[in-house]
Order: sequence, then C-alpha cells, then structure tokens
Amino acid sequence: MINASDILDIDGAIPDIPKEEYIILQPGVYHYRVASFTRGDYKQGHKNYGAKYVEIVVTCIDDEGNEATAKTKIPMLKSSAWKFRDLFLSAGFAVEQGKPFHPDWNLLPGSSGRCSVEPYTFTGNDGQQISMNTIKKFLPPVDDASSAEPGF
Repeated sequence: MINASDILDIDGAIPDIPKEEYIILQPGVYHYRVASFTRGDYKQGHKNYGAKYVEIVVTCIDDEGNEATAKTKIPMLKSSAWKFRDLFLSAGFAVEQGKPFHPDWNLLPGSSGRCSVEPYTFTGNDGQQISMNTIKKFLPPVDDASSAEPGF
C-alpha cells in the first residue's frame, strides 16, 4: 500500500526532489533484505515462453553503508528448483534436504541473508549503456558473529 504522504495532488505543486542515484556495486558478497517479489509470465519470443517467473528485488548494503538495489528473475522450471531452495534457505527459512518444500511467498519480503552480486550491463533501446546489480547466487546463512547483518 502506498504511504499517504507520498501521494501528490494532481493540481498541486510538484516538489523539487532530486532523482536518486542508482548505485552499482562491485562484484562480491553482500547482506540483503528482500524488498519485494513479483510474479510474471514470460512473453512470446522469450526462450522460457509459456513458463512463469518470480522476480526478487533486494536491498544490499556496501562497506560504506550505501544502500543499493539488486534483483534476479527465476523461471518457474524444474531446472531452477535449486535457486528457490537457495533463496529460502538464505533468507532463514527451513528447507529440508531431499524433501519438497512449499514456499510461503508472503513471508519473503523483509527477510534477510547474504547473496553474491555482480553488475550486468546492456544496451537499452535508445542505444545507451545501462548497468544494474544482479544477484548471481543466494548464499547459506553463517553462524559467524563477525559476519553480523548490518542495520537496514
């Protein structure tokens, strides 16, 4: 739900709020908090056409305390089952080895863990180079006190 203080009046003044800079992370391991997940269908022409996907968006914190967004899109295919298992295990949910599990997607937003992030660069429709942070792998939790989660 949208916060009421974020809604603008169509006939009112538009505030001078600068555009937030998108931070590109260096390749590495970061603590994350799940910001959101969305479900979708691959469109015709995509190699996974006919399948659904889940896109996970996380907020990561770098060594300087900057928050950056990273995301991944996981196809709902048997070949991707291990990615879903890694995601839920990383976020602190019980996933028993060798047994099927039924993910509770509603518990995912706000959960946290560690992931490997790399920048991905592509050419946009306007010919401009666009870079974004992509999640390469969700990592299992560690019990080491020196790797404590930063404050989000």
